[in-house]
Amino acid sequence: TSLTQTFLFCSSLTYLDVSNWNTSKVTSLYRTFHNCRSLTTLDVSNWNTYNVTSLYGTFLECVNLTSLNLSNWRGDKITNAVHAFKWCNNLTTITPGLYNLGKNFTSFTTNNSAGCLDFSSSILTPTSVMNLVNSFYNLTAAGYNHQNIRLNSATYNNLSNDQITQAQAKGWYLYA
Repeated sequence: TSLTQTFLFCSSLTYLDVSNWNTSKVTSLYRTFHNCRSLTTLDVSNWNTYNVTSLYGTFLECVNLTSLNLSNWRGDKITNAVHAFKWCNNLTTITPGLYNLGKNFTSFTTNNSAGCLDFSSSILTPTSVMNLVNSFYNLTAAGYNHQNIRLNSATYNNLSNDQITQAQAKGWYLYA
């Protein structure tokens, strides 16, 4: 089952109730909400993402989305999350989720603006950043190479040295 490009380019869509969708068999969220520019809220907190393998561009260009609750999301089987949150300009809060993200990554670009986890357009709170990092897979413990998370410079500058060190200890390098 796929939600690939379900709401692609629905730029005038201001409200969408997908809170009770049964997504337990969904394997792809490829560009599901890409360019839903008028959405400010989206409740996907109850989505079962255990079988999802592609998160590529899921929220790409959701420029007015201010918060996301991913508390029940699993990232165990996700192999590709490139551009998942890119150009979410007003995103400030992400509730912890995407548990074990990184465990099965096969498509991950690092050290450039096309990076897999690119939050450079969002001004996330330090709490949101650390909630995400703490839910992600511990790459270091598994013996994997580190991966990068690109942040907005304001977000990065609000992180403490301890928070940056904690992320690095799990194999997630934060940079602006």
